[in-house]
Amino acid sequence: MARNEVYPRTCRKCFYGTGLIAGHGFTSPERTPGLFVLFDEDRFGFIWLELKSFSLYSRLTDHLAHAHAPNMERFEAMLQNMQSWTS
Repeated sequence: MARNEVYPRTCRKCFYGTGLIAGHGFTSPERTPGLFVLFDEDRFGFIWLELKSFSLYSRLTDHLAHAHAPNMERFEAMLQNMQSWTS
């Protein structure tokens, strides 16, 4: 979403959670408390409580013809590797 677009005014659901923040080059990753906000089927946001910041995300409309999802084994390995960053 561009900064000049109309932002959602209501949400469907809101959950307490943690977000992953890090320095440049993904140095010093750490979890920080926040709120996950579901607006609709195309948009969600995260309120970073300690950072006093809000991030809004929207579904891609481009089909990304040249992008390919990893196979399940590679995806699971990637997730395990990411979990090791904060443990």
